[in-house]
Amino acid sequence: MRAHFGLPSVEKEEVEGRPPIGVKFEIPYFTVSGIQVRYMKIIEKSGYQALPWVRYITQSGGKAARLSRTVG
Repeated sequence: MRAHFGLPSVEKEEVEGRPPIGVKFEIPYFTVSGIQVRYMKIIEKSGYQALPWVRYITQSGGKAARLSRTVG
């Protein structure tokens, strides 16, 4: 798994003034949904011998989460 964290400046006291933390990740050979290709047939008119293969990968999407800071 590869991940990239973008940490913005979080020195401000106001919660609204702090931007969210960005995370981008990539997990090769894995799908969260569990979807799989069980059969693949390639028909090539030119006679080229194509090799069927599938690359499974999970990538981050466009999600953002903000957490409130509790004072205790």
